[in-house]
Amino acid sequence: MSFITDIEKDIGFVNLNEFEIGESNFDYITRNYKLKKDGYVISNSKEAGIWVIKELEKRNSKLKVHLCTANTKNNFQYTNRLKLHKILSFGEKTGEGTVIYLAVSKDIKKLNKKYPKESFIDRQKSRLIISERLAKKLLDKYKIERTEEFPTYDRIETEKEYIN
Repeated sequence: MSFITDIEKDIGFVNLNEFEIGESNFDYITRNYKLKKDGYVISNSKEAGIWVIKELEKRNSKLKVHLCTANTKNNFQYTNRLKLHKILSFGEKTGEGTVIYLAVSKDIKKLNKKYPKESFIDRQKSRLIISERLAKKLLDKYKIERTEEFPTYDRIETEKEYIN
């Protein structure tokens, strides 16, 4: 609190975040703090942020202060970041920021050679991502997989199904 009041005349706003556990602070936090039931937010950190805001109000501070909860960060900020990620060819972004791909896992090189403008070799997942038009052509000959995944480096799948 004193840090904020000491620099108040030099800043225009303060953004307080609910205190979360992360990779870089995991050991320290698990040894020194109690976590909420959800397992990743430090108990009473939201209440501490509310206390700071109330204390500044009592002092008639003109400083703008915002408290961002872990829930808000996870539900909105993360989704908004996902929406900014670039995606592989023939993918379709969802409103939540995930991506839907249609793909085949057999004859990858052969199909890519035959349909280079309607396919993309995804070496990371050993599959051929295909356009919707090509998927319709191949429905009778190949198993077509529909996956929904995060557009992040690890591309974790949230859903996977065969459409035929």
